[in-house]
Amino acid sequence: MVRLSADHQGAVMINGQSVVSGDAVVAADDLGLIRGDGVFDVIRVYQGAPFALEEHLARLARSAAAIHLDYDRAKLESEVLRLLSTMRANDGHVRVVLTRSGSRLLFQEPLYELPDRYRLMLVPHAVSPLMCGVKSLSYAANCHASRLAEESGYDDALLFSVVNREILECPFASFAWVKDQRLFTPPLSAGILDSITRQVVLEVSHGEEKTCTTSDLAEADEALVAGTGTEVVPVAAIASVRSYPESSPFVTDLARRVHERIQARLRAAAPAPSSRS
Repeated sequence: MVRLSADHQGAVMINGQSVVSGDAVVAADDLGLIRGDGVFDVIRVYQGAPFALEEHLARLARSAAAIHLDYDRAKLESEVLRLLSTMRANDGHVRVVLTRSGSRLLFQEPLYELPDRYRLMLVPHAVSPLMCGVKSLSYAANCHASRLAEESGYDDALLFSVVNREILECPFASFAWVKDQRLFTPPLSAGILDSITRQVVLEVSHGEEKTCTTSDLAEADEALVAGTGTEVVPVAAIASVRSYPESSPFVTDLARRVHERIQARLRAAAPAPSSRS
């Protein structure tokens, strides 16, 4: 058996059973552990309320279907709601993991520490046609891309295709750029993840999908990183390509509007207070 890190803080559920972090174990031969054969999703929680829960669970279902991984969706959704009920008014994330061996792991994670502005380094990446848009447990390439960027003094990587050199996304977040007060983001057809936060960014900004090259990056007025954990954060620079103005007025305003949209959706999804006679 393999234990969850003893340093982990927060609620944990394995196969429907709530467990203490130090007692949380999975089998050593679980295929999710030894082969990365499984899928996951991460849900942002604001003061105990999940954002876009149905969208995240639907994306998890699509990821599972893409790799022919069967699971009891109704049972999993019930378990997610039970775990969320333990978070009370806390902020954080809930990570949901499904493995080929049949394990269902749900656990609470804290918010990540983020830079005020991202400094990115271009890193080559090969998109697998079998795994396009799938949140697979096989994230070693993404992790290594971030590691290479951090070891070179940058905050994260910006992936580009080794086939056609098109700009894709960051290892754990979406990417977009601004030109002449218009927002653009690489298309899903490039093999990037259908990010839920990216959807909100496009809705709020009336942005467009567009193939992105290093020339677009060099000519952009501003750029941003967007994701479940980040919401929207400006980009300060892309190594060997462009440094962006410190003010980032478009992205700063967009970040405010995206946050307001998220909060409005949370309020709309909140249960109505019970009335008393």
